[in-house]
Amino acid sequence: MEPLDRREFIARSGLTAAAIALNTSALAASPSDEELLAHVHPDLREILRAYLPVIKSTKPLSASTLAAARQPSALTSKPLSTVPYEKRTIPGRAGQPSVDVFVINAGKVGRRPAILHTHGGGFVVGRALDAVADLQEICRQLDCVAVTVDYRLAPETTYAGSLEDNYAGLKWLHDNSDQLGVDSARIAVMGESAGGGHAALLAIAARDRGEVRLAFQCLTYPMLDDRTGSSRSVPEHVGRIGWTAENNSFGWQSFLEPDPKVVEQYQHVMIHAVLARDGVINGMDWHCSRGA
Repeated sequence: MEPLDRREFIARSGLTAAAIALNTSALAASPSDEELLAHVHPDLREILRAYLPVIKSTKPLSASTLAAARQPSALTSKPLSTVPYEKRTIPGRAGQPSVDVFVINAGKVGRRPAILHTHGGGFVVGRALDAVADLQEICRQLDCVAVTVDYRLAPETTYAGSLEDNYAGLKWLHDNSDQLGVDSARIAVMGESAGGGHAALLAIAARDRGEVRLAFQCLTYPMLDDRTGSSRSVPEHVGRIGWTAENNSFGWQSFLEPDPKVVEQYQHVMIHAVLARDGVINGMDWHCSRGA
């Protein structure tokens, strides 16, 4: 099998986004379908064209459509038989429920680097299982271990609950490094879309709590800013396929759930849950496109 280069990695991430799009979005009537598809990466264009009828018939995310949006997608890859993985249930943080994780390519021999992964899904959909196949391939090529966390979704919990789930996964990976064959000094966090936002929040929490020293973070089109829209006019095709502005607003509102009328609470949530508002991402060198 050929090595997974940067372009293919981003394309695979795009397929994940396309899978979410099948369950969560509608396609705007104007401009035409083909005009919109002309702006889609060629590697994804035919896939999206085949599923346009499904996308166009799907309602935007809301409390009433969320259950349907959470159903497994037809595009989700099944786990590989060539790289071992297992599901485990680990203790949650104090006062929090237990957490399911998928452990990939673990072994007691050697001390390999490890990835703590958080899946995408706009904070409100997605499953850790959906990421296993891609993580298996990454682990095979990098000779590493990965743990992906099935964190609680919004709006059943807010950012504080999912952060504790993800931190429980990170702490468990670190504390059980000997049994997993992991070098505890070489642990990275990684995620795409909402998972990128989760990974960034997790990195900040790890820094502040001082229990796990991270070696690296990989944020692929991360969700870092709740302020949907722009003060600048954008091309007509932007935000028409996949993750729309309407879905983005629903995802962020579900994740944050602040009360704008309670100023102190609102400011606390914005500073601690939205990294773009906290200023910690200003001046960063982005190797992948910035997310929502």
